[in-house]
Amino acid sequence: MLQGATELSLDAKGRLAVPTRYRDALLSGGRAVVLTAHPDSCLLLYPRVAWEPIGAKVQALSSFNEQAALVATAAGRLCRRTGARRSRAHPVSPALRKFAGLKKT
Repeated sequence: MLQGATELSLDAKGRLAVPTRYRDALLSGGRAVVLTAHPDSCLLLYPRVAWEPIGAKVQALSSFNEQAALVATAAGRLCRRTGARRSRAHPVSPALRKFAGLKKT
């Protein structure tokens, strides 16, 4: 498991450049990754197998609780599943780029 914050950049095609030191860990659970939003306007990248139990908990949150609804909206509705790539670039949807205020380099 990787934890911590790392500043990554987008390329001209809107893809997230993932450093080599993180790539193997992301691909360790299979060939799919999940890129999702966090309520603090940042993005989180998970191997799909690690995201599945988290996604289930997010979906179970009450929509009547304001804080829970915020988390569910950010993490669930803006979630994007992609095929993992051996290359260092993962596509970031326009909705996720807008949510996190990301600009292409």
